[in-house]
Amino acid sequence: MSSERERTAVQETHHTGQHPSRLLVIRRHWVVEDPLARRLYDMMSEAYEPHRSSTPFRYHYTEAEWAEIMQNDQLVKIVAYLDGHVAGLVTGAEVADVDWISDEFWQERHPGRRVVYLQDLFVDPAHQNLRVVRALLQDGIDYLLERDAIVAFDMSDMLVKFGFPELIQEIVTAQLGATVRRVDVHHYFEFDSREGSRRATPNLTMAEGS
Repeated sequence: MSSERERTAVQETHHTGQHPSRLLVIRRHWVVEDPLARRLYDMMSEAYEPHRSSTPFRYHYTEAEWAEIMQNDQLVKIVAYLDGHVAGLVTGAEVADVDWISDEFWQERHPGRRVVYLQDLFVDPAHQNLRVVRALLQDGIDYLLERDAIVAFDMSDMLVKFGFPELIQEIVTAQLGATVRRVDVHHYFEFDSREGSRRATPNLTMAEGS
């Protein structure tokens, strides 16, 4: 089973020389098959490649993980098409269906409310402009409005520095008049076992009879 909703965005004019006008279409998918699933995987790989070593958070999915996401009909896939070409994706699911998110935490904060987690957002590096990002987020917000949902999302410090929280706040303010609130912060730490003068020496003495 699969279902889909299509909304054509207002056409905008872009002064790009050969392509002064470009049609942006947003479609919602629940189950995605090849060749679209493969195209989205390749786009995700290309979009996330520069971030493999820039943040401890792992953005990139394996092919098996991606196939599972594409077949998960509890996870909406909102796809942007620019002039008929796949240009970006945002995904979302109820927190109860996201393995690494605590449903109990959100139900404690918002008893009885539906909470939806925005899981991924990326655009084709060839179409990496705010028009596509805004269209994906705007349709994602429309989707959540239809469900009267609390929206949860997270991002790495790298994306915070890029100004993504402010961009989301701008779109949320324009569509809802709501406020984006920081809920929690996850920090990564490290220490080097080779550092310092007090190096541990393995005890190789075995107790008698052991």
